[in-house]
Amino acid sequence: MTDSPMPLVSVCLPAYNGQDYIETAIASVLNQSYGLFELVIVDDHSSDRTLDVIGRFADPRIRIIANPSRLGQMGNWNRALGEAGGRYVKLLPQDDELRPDCLQRQVECLEKPENGDIAMVCCAREIIDARGRALLKRSFGKRHGRLAGRQAVRACVRAGTNLIGEPAAVLFRSEAASRAGFFDDRDFYVIDLDYWCRMLQDGDLFVLPEVLCVFRVGRQSASFR
Repeated sequence: MTDSPMPLVSVCLPAYNGQDYIETAIASVLNQSYGLFELVIVDDHSSDRTLDVIGRFADPRIRIIANPSRLGQMGNWNRALGEAGGRYVKLLPQDDELRPDCLQRQVECLEKPENGDIAMVCCAREIIDARGRALLKRSFGKRHGRLAGRQAVRACVRAGTNLIGEPAAVLFRSEAASRAGFFDDRDFYVIDLDYWCRMLQDGDLFVLPEVLCVFRVGRQSASFR
């Protein structure tokens, strides 16, 4: 038995052969100013030292799941999503990072009584290369604050890009995820945007203008491919 409070946030980190950057990703979660979270790491049968790196961390908020065989990216993302126990969920790719106030700012937004119909909150993000050098900043343009879900989807369609952001930039309600189902990779390069659009059919988006996460573009990343 434990007297520890239930986590309000589940940060789900799907991993596969991520030995190069996963230590930084994990540390960025453990260093959050907001502490009421669980970190669920699901390793997809890595063949490198990923599990050894994960094992260096001795924090009770970490839960490690090792798949006995490979599920592939979509399967592992969905396994991680299915393990989330918090009211709010964030999917953090293994080579990305959270800024220290990311969870604090996004949880504050979703916890406000007037934002009960907000399905998800996103933020601006810094894009870096494999060596950690800053390349550019991405955001929802000049928009910030509440945006009707269908309006947010239309804005992405008109822009021809994912304005909402990569998974690290988004915190969403678990109930919105339950309605949306699971990730679908029939169009692999918009797997995250497809999911955001489904969640925004029944809720609104809140856009934070601050840079609260880091998105890494490297030769081994799906984004680079």
